[in-house]
Amino acid sequence: MKIELYTLHGKQYKGIKNDGERLPTVYHIDTPDDLIMKLESLRKNKTRVVFDFGDTKTLQSWGEICGISGYIGRSKGYEAYYPILVHNSRSLGGGLLSTNCILSIKESRGKRLVYELKQSI
Repeated sequence: MKIELYTLHGKQYKGIKNDGERLPTVYHIDTPDDLIMKLESLRKNKTRVVFDFGDTKTLQSWGEICGISGYIGRSKGYEAYYPILVHNSRSLGGGLLSTNCILSIKESRGKRLVYELKQSI
């Protein structure tokens, strides 16, 4: 799997196309490459997760408590798919993930930390 740049509707995105997938899943251009790879792995493994969103420059959490847990899914599209947060395995849709604002990701079960944004120096 290789991360590539895509231009859709005049905006730049980072994207990845997994084996057997017709269209790429695209992410905000400021999403770190290691986070894209982790999100793709969590999506494919159907791991239920909890997100901490916030300011990625100061690493200050927004303290959100609603709409931060679920499964990573993909929207349907004609040119590309976008990552969405799906409430449960029976849900048919969800809201777009603000991938450029993710500070950390934990597994829902056991709260094991699977990703944490590091302060850039």
